Amino acid sequence: MINRDIAVNKWAECWEHSLNSDLDARLLPLKKSNEAEFKIEMELQKTFKSALIEMCSRNCNSGGSGMKGISYNFCRVEGYRYRTAQTLEMSKSALTIPNTESLGAKKTRDKGKETKYFKVFIQKLCQLPKNIWKDGTLPEDCEKKANTELDSLELTDDVCDLS
Repeated sequence: MINRDIAVNKWAECWEHSLNSDLDARLLPLKKSNEAEFKIEMELQKTFKSALIEMCSRNCNSGGSGMKGISYNFCRVEGYRYRTAQTLEMSKSALTIPNTESLGAKKTRDKGKETKYFKVFIQKLCQLPKNIWKDGTLPEDCEKKANTELDSLELTDDVCDLS
C-alpha cells in the first residue's frame, strides 16, 4: 500500500509539472502583452489550486497517521488533468464547458460529490474574458454547466469514501 501511495504521488507530481509547464507557456507571454488578463488568470489558478488541495486533503479521521494517502494523490491527478485540459483550450482561445480536451479525466463513480469546494473557482472561470472562450462567446449558464461538468468527474468524488 505504501509503495502504491508513493507511485500515485509521483504520478500526481508529474501531472502538476505538466500543468505548470502549460501554464507557463500560456501566462509568461500574457504577462508581457496583457497584464490585466495575466493577473485574472493567475488568480484563477491560485483559486483552483487552493480548492483542489483543500478538497483532496480533507481529514477523513484516519487516526492521525500523517499519510495523506492514495485517495489524496488520485484526487490531485484528476484535478491537474482537468486544469491542464482547460489551460490547453485557453491557449488556443477555445475554452469550452465541458472541456473538449479531456486528457483522460475519469467520469464519476457512484460517490458523494464535493464540488462545493470549487464554487469560487467556477465563478472566476465564468468571468474570464470572452477572447479565451471558443468563438469568443461565454457559454450560456456558464456556472451551472461548469458545476455539472465537475460533478460528472471523479475529481470531485468524496476522498473519504473509500468504497
